[in-house]
Amino acid sequence: MAKIRFLPENKLVDFDINKTILELAIDNDIYIESQCEEGTCSTCMINVESGKSLLTENNKSFIEDSGSILACITQLKEYSDKEIIVRI
Repeated sequence: MAKIRFLPENKLVDFDINKTILELAIDNDIYIESQCEEGTCSTCMINVESGKSLLTENNKSFIEDSGSILACITQLKEYSDKEIIVRI
């Protein structure tokens, strides 16, 4: 199962393929600012430091080269045993 590490908290959690990064953060008491929770306001923008190829943003097959993603609409696109690192 993939793991996701939230920085700067350095908290490592299992990445459930059926949840968004924002939902995982909420479930694990990690604060990510958010308002709309549907990908329009951009308040939940975070950076992917590693593992961006394993993610899908709102069912798009790629993540922008900048590595910035919206936590509310980004999920794991495939099962993996790798670690994904995001900075809030």
